[in-house]
Order: sequence, then structure tokens, then C-alpha cells
Amino acid sequence: MAIAAVPGYINFEDDSDSPVDGMGSLRLLVVGMTAAGKSALGNSILGAEEKLTTPFVSKLSPAPVTKSSESKDAKVFDYHVSIVDTPGLFDTTNYIEDRNVLMRSISLVPPGPHAILLVVKVGRFTEEVVRGIEQMRQSFGKNSTRFLIIVFTHVDSLFDDDDSDRDDEEGNRDATQTIAVKRALKLQQYVDRISGPCRALLEDCSMRYVGVNNKFKSTSVENRQQVKQLLSTIDKLKKENRQECYTQQRLDNEIKGGKEDEKQDPKGGKCSRCWRYFCCCCICMFCVWMFTKWSYHN
Repeated sequence: MAIAAVPGYINFEDDSDSPVDGMGSLRLLVVGMTAAGKSALGNSILGAEEKLTTPFVSKLSPAPVTKSSESKDAKVFDYHVSIVDTPGLFDTTNYIEDRNVLMRSISLVPPGPHAILLVVKVGRFTEEVVRGIEQMRQSFGKNSTRFLIIVFTHVDSLFDDDDSDRDDEEGNRDATQTIAVKRALKLQQYVDRISGPCRALLEDCSMRYVGVNNKFKSTSVENRQQVKQLLSTIDKLKKENRQECYTQQRLDNEIKGGKEDEKQDPKGGKCSRCWRYFCCCCICMFCVWMFTKWSYHN
């Protein structure tokens, strides 16, 4: 497999300071469940070139650390990057409250974010995680996926301990690149094994995903490179969407659209489809019975 064909591959020979063309701004909304690594991701992005004086609060805690949405900005690789860190969302089935939080969060980066970064911690997809992802889709609406990028955090847990040891022992770029490609392949293999609602979400957003190693220090060369990769993905998405962003109006339209669907389909989507399927089967069976009876008498 060619190096360029490996998703998530980081080219350590690229020493350029800008991963994107020209000057501009990138507005990002970071969302996800509690303890997924949202605040740490924001600090990694904003602190890629210099240490943040007031970083997002990020620490191990049995309780949620981020209580409310907060925005910070910095110049990163010649781009003005604004990030909104949000409290843990999609932990419950209260999608109305989640939408209220999202409304307030979007207002912090007017007119809205260019990309929604859904932070997912690498590991086994438990029922709680699956439910959270389904909750996220319901909260944002079906038309939000063209702004969505999935960021897998703690990808270092996918790598063997001997890889980490080799990182310390090898100082040349060839060895570093070999390890980077190997790790990108491991992330791809992990993603290939994802199924169910999580897989559906990946396909809905055209398989836009990146992996983040949380062991890298913000100002390290490795973190600079993984931030470059993420910003390049965001910049490409921004161009594909013709500079459009996810506004409060878009979210409001999704909410109104969902209410209209509920009015037209009061039984709920899946239940209503099952009911229609059952009725169709009954009608078909009745028609077959009538045809058989008519044929018997004739």
C-alpha cells in the first residue's frame, strides 16, 4: 500500500508551518460524551505552536470537569482558530437539553462552526456509547453530517508497547515514518471493525475521521504534525461546503423538521415502518387467499 493511501498517515518530512493554503479562520465546535477527551483535544490544537496561558480545564475526574460551553482562540499555523469546548453531551436521552446547549455553543463562534468535531474515545463500543452516538444524530439532525468529522482520541491505546519504546530509541526520520504508517494502519483496522450505528455515522459523514495520540505534549513535533493533519481535513471540508458553516438557523430548522416528522408519523419512525410492513403482508395474504378461492370455484 502506498504511503499516501494510508488514512491518518502523518508525513514527518513536511516541515512547512502551514498545512493549508492562504490565510483564513477556522471555527470549530467540539462535542462528545463525558471523558472522551474534548478539552484535551482543544488544548492540543490551540497549543500546537505555543503554550496556552489559559487552557481548557482537562484532568482525570470521576465527575464532569467542563460545566458549560467555553470558547478560546489562537493563531495556529497561520490560521485564526476558534474552538468551543462543550460539557458532556449525549450522556442521557434528553436531546432537548442537548440542543439548548448546542444553541448556546454555536452562538460563541458566530455565525457558526465550519466543522463539528465529534470526539470518540478509542475502545469497545458499549451500549452507552452507541446510545450516545444515536443521541448525537437525533440532536444535530440528519443534515449536519456534512459538517462532521469524527476524532478518535487515545489512539495510543491501539499501539503495542514495543512501538512506544522504539519511538524513544529511534531518532531518524525513516524509523519515525515507518512507525507512523504502521500506527495509521492499526487505526484503519480498528475503524474497519466498527459496525452498527457507529458505522452508519461514519458512512454518513463520508468516512471523515482522524486519530489523536493523547500522550504527545502540545508543543511536541508529533503533536504539531497531528494537528496539521486535523486542520488540513477541516480546511478541505470547509472548501467542500463552499465556506458555509453550521448556524443556529440550521439547527433550528432541524428541530422544526423533526417536530413535523413527529406530527406526520406519531407512532415513531421504526415502529411505523414495521406497522406498514405488517399491513402490506396482511393485504398480500388476503389477495392470495381470494385468488386461490376464486380459482378453486372456477
